[in-house]
Amino acid sequence: MIEYMEERTKVVIYARVSTSTQDYTRQITELRNYAWKQNYQIVKEFSEKISGGKKIEERAAIKELLDFIKSNKVEKVLVYECSRLSRRQLDFLSIIEQLTEARVSLYILQNGLETLLPDGRPNPIANLCFGIIAEFNNLEKHLIRARMASGYEHHRASGRPSPLASLVLGVISEFNSLEKNLIRARMASGYEHHRASGGRVGRKEGYRKSEDEYRTTYDREIALLSKGNTLADVRAITGTSINTLRKLKEKYCMVC
Repeated sequence: MIEYMEERTKVVIYARVSTSTQDYTRQITELRNYAWKQNYQIVKEFSEKISGGKKIEERAAIKELLDFIKSNKVEKVLVYECSRLSRRQLDFLSIIEQLTEARVSLYILQNGLETLLPDGRPNPIANLCFGIIAEFNNLEKHLIRARMASGYEHHRASGRPSPLASLVLGVISEFNSLEKNLIRARMASGYEHHRASGGRVGRKEGYRKSEDEYRTTYDREIALLSKGNTLADVRAITGTSINTLRKLKEKYCMVC
């Protein structure tokens, strides 16, 4: 009798601390224990000692992780808690988008949240929570900086955006994003029913959206970017992904 061993879920671990005097051993130990309990196969571990406020381009380990998942079979990334991934709001959301596009699920041990459902579809509730958490992390970063400034009046005179306003915009953005995902889920259900009835969906073979159609689709986003609004603010207003907004800015708003 031949016995077939069930293939184990392949995961990677990521851990980060802010300074060279801190230690990420506890993070890695708890993530290893979780992986062991779930019978996951850890294929690689990434760790670094660097501020979460640094850009992705400045962080060797997170860059290596994102490159690794593109060329290796990985199903999940395990992280101890959200701020370990990044304290920069745009980078945090961008990392999640890159993982989702690669069909890799992000699991946060502290919250028990995961970005993808078992069938591989994005988890709208988890992504809503992640967006709000990112806003609070961003707010916390601004408040720390404000306390370090010489005083409240100086902070106001600096002309920086209000952290509280950014938080509110971000929460609105996440609810807009959740609504969009629910609409997509209803449309997907309708498509499945249509296909089951013998119908066809999708563009005609060889069809490609024209430049005019593309600009029309994103005319609001382009207008907001052209006025100098930040990517985060435009995302909050429109619900359009950060990566899409970056592409629009590069293509249509070179002087923005």
